[in-house]
Amino acid sequence: MLWNVFPRLFRDHDWQFSFASSAEEAMEILGRPGQLGALTLALVDIGLPGASGLDFLNWLHGLDARLPIVMLTGLADAKTAVTCMKAGAADYVTKPFQSRDLVSTLRRVFEASRLVRPAQGLLVDDQLSFLMGPSEKIRQLTRSLVQVAATDMAVLIQGESGTGKEILSRRIHDLSRRCKGPFIAVDCGAIPDSLIESELFGFKKGSFTGACSDQEGKIRAAHGGTLFLDEVENLAQATQVKLLRCLQEREVTPIGASRSVPFDLRLVSATNVALGELIATKEFRLDLFHRIAEFPLSIPPLRERSADLLYLTARFLRESCEEFGKRVIEVDQRVLDELLAHRWPGNVRELRNVIRRAVLVSQDRLETLSTERPEIERNREAVPACSSDQIVVSARAIVSADAIQRGRVPFKEIRSRALAQIEQGILKAVLERLSGNKLQASRVLGLDYKTVHQKAKSLAEGRGAGGEEKE
Repeated sequence: MLWNVFPRLFRDHDWQFSFASSAEEAMEILGRPGQLGALTLALVDIGLPGASGLDFLNWLHGLDARLPIVMLTGLADAKTAVTCMKAGAADYVTKPFQSRDLVSTLRRVFEASRLVRPAQGLLVDDQLSFLMGPSEKIRQLTRSLVQVAATDMAVLIQGESGTGKEILSRRIHDLSRRCKGPFIAVDCGAIPDSLIESELFGFKKGSFTGACSDQEGKIRAAHGGTLFLDEVENLAQATQVKLLRCLQEREVTPIGASRSVPFDLRLVSATNVALGELIATKEFRLDLFHRIAEFPLSIPPLRERSADLLYLTARFLRESCEEFGKRVIEVDQRVLDELLAHRWPGNVRELRNVIRRAVLVSQDRLETLSTERPEIERNREAVPACSSDQIVVSARAIVSADAIQRGRVPFKEIRSRALAQIEQGILKAVLERLSGNKLQASRVLGLDYKTVHQKAKSLAEGRGAGGEEKE
């Protein structure tokens, strides 16, 4: 057989290799942890048994569009060879072939790929898996990613929590000409409004209380590389104005400085809300949106990708078995039905956690998930009621026995504190039911987004929903 020639040929040139006799076997091998990241070149026969070599080419190209792939075709199969090149193959070799011709082609393709593949190599598999799958949506996303990565266009990544937005942003950086430069990530939702400007733009020593030394800021730190602004919708209006001017002028003025400093970076932003709605309510600037969204990318939620769901389930199952030393070889049909029926608000991150927990408590057969996944709730849209008993409990907690004995029970103060606690409980419950989605919470509660965002931030900082310090 033809494939019997390759082991000796590759060993003569000191090449490490793995063989698969079918597309299905190759998919299984590449699904193992570490295998895809170690692959530097693929040689694929167009006449594979089972799934065709062209189908496998499309699948592999969808996983990593920068991986060089050489196709083996029949002598009179020129039309198929052209089709393969259009589908992403780097080159092709016709059968029968001379060994030296094959080796020459493989060397040339490999050397060419080293010029364009990032120095850091591929993302490690546990990250890349968030963006893997055979669905057309993921394949299209991969194609768009490769196209825009080669440019300096500002990218806006839109996707729900857990879909892998930061991973995608790192992938863009790794595939760009800036791959040797820094990748600086800023979580705009985790930094208070009072600190975000000094964090982004930097400051001079003595410009404000606590400024003990100069700080260049994240924008200057990303010079020559990529700046990633996560949850960009959380930027305050004043910060949006300054950021817009900064991006337009390509220079930044640190707080307390008299002169601006130029910078050169690629901007990637991410959001899990519909910025169009925030623009309509004047909470996000339209001009800034156009500046950061020169090329929008959307990561579809897992519930819209059933083919990817099953692929990722199998992948996480294998990884979890290796992690915990288990040998789960069979998945109950009820589990598969439940996986497909669930809406996965936490997306790939939630799926991975669910599978890991299920494997940990299972033996040879995966029979149930429901008792191992407390975050899955069937009625997420329901808004919790606040009973009169709960109100009484809140009031009693505030009105102490000592206050009664001292004869001092200020009604207005107690009412204010009790209402603040109730408000805090309602907001916390709604956010939990909606997986932390503040835009959805604002719709459910009938409040504007900025109000919900500020109250949620107060909760996270240990204050009440109204902003007062909790005792």
